[in-house]
Amino acid sequence: MKKTKKTVNTEDPRGKKRERVVRIFNCSEDVWPFIEAYGDKKLQKWEIDENASLSDKDLFSMAEEFEFTFITPKAIDPLFVDYYKKLCQVRDLEILVTKRHTGKLCEDVLNDRVVMKRLIQLGKEYKLLNLTAYSTTPYFLELVETLKNSGVEVRTTEAPEKANAWTVNFYGSKSGIRQLTQINGAIRADLKMPDGVVSSGIIDTAGIAANKYIKEGGVVIKTNKGHSGAGVLIFRKRELPKKFADCEKKLVAIMKKDAYWERFPIVVESLVTPNPRIGGGFPNAEFFIRQDGNVEFLYYCGMRVNTKGEFGGVEIGEDVLPK
Repeated sequence: MKKTKKTVNTEDPRGKKRERVVRIFNCSEDVWPFIEAYGDKKLQKWEIDENASLSDKDLFSMAEEFEFTFITPKAIDPLFVDYYKKLCQVRDLEILVTKRHTGKLCEDVLNDRVVMKRLIQLGKEYKLLNLTAYSTTPYFLELVETLKNSGVEVRTTEAPEKANAWTVNFYGSKSGIRQLTQINGAIRADLKMPDGVVSSGIIDTAGIAANKYIKEGGVVIKTNKGHSGAGVLIFRKRELPKKFADCEKKLVAIMKKDAYWERFPIVVESLVTPNPRIGGGFPNAEFFIRQDGNVEFLYYCGMRVNTKGEFGGVEIGEDVLPK
C-alpha cells in the first residue's frame, strides 16, 4: 500500500516537533439530540454502544497518516491494531480511551484527567496539534477552545470555522439536504430527490403520510437527524390500512413511541424502488467542501441497506459502480 500523504514531524529550532495529528471518533455526538430523544432507554444505550463499536472502522479514515493519536470511547482489539498498522504502514499509533462513555466523547475527554493531561503534554512536545473529528459538534469546538486556553496550539484543518459550523447540522440533516437539492435542482436537471415535503408534529405528519400511502401504495417517513436507519419508517403495500382514518391512527401510534418525532422536523417522501444495477441499489459519493467553496471528491461506494432502511456497511472498489 503506497501512501501519498504524510505528516512530517522534523523538529523546529526550538526543539519541538512540528505537528501531531489527533483523531476523535465522536460518532454519537453527530446525532446526539436524536439519540437523547429515544423513548426506550435500553435502545438508547444500545445505539451509543453500537456507535462506539465502529471505532476500529474509523482508523481507516487516517490511513494516509504515519503517526497520530486516536481517541475512542471503546478499546480496540490489539490484534486489529497490529493488522491496521502493518496494512497502512503506520509507525506510531497512540490510542487513548476515555474512562467514561456517555455518548458525548468530547465532553468525556474534557472530564477525563488522564486523557486531558496527555493532550496537554502532546501540546508541549509538538509545535501544534491538528485535531480532526468524525463530526464538528459543539462539544468538539468546546474541547478545542479548552485546549487553546490551556496553552496548546491547535488547528482544525477539516472543520469549518465557528461562524460556519451551522452548516454541519443543517446540510447533514434530512430537511437541509432536501432544501439544498431543491435549490440546485433548478440548475442541474439530473439532481433529483423523491417527491416529498418537510413537516413538523406527529398529527400533521401522520395525515400527510397517510394520504401519500393510500395514493401511491407506499411512503417513507424520516426524522431530521436520524442515522444508519434509526429514525426511518418505510411502509410498502399492505403494511398499512387502506382507509385514511385507520392509516393515520396507526401512524400516530407508531410515532408516539419516540419523542424525536415530535421534537424535530420530519420528511415525508415517496417510496422509490432501488435499481440494484447501480451500486447494488444504494450508491453513495463522498465529497469535502473547502472554506473557499471548492469541492474535493473523496470516494464512491455502494451501501449495504436492508428492507427497513438500516445501514449495514459499504462496498468499495473500482467495479462498485458501472462505468
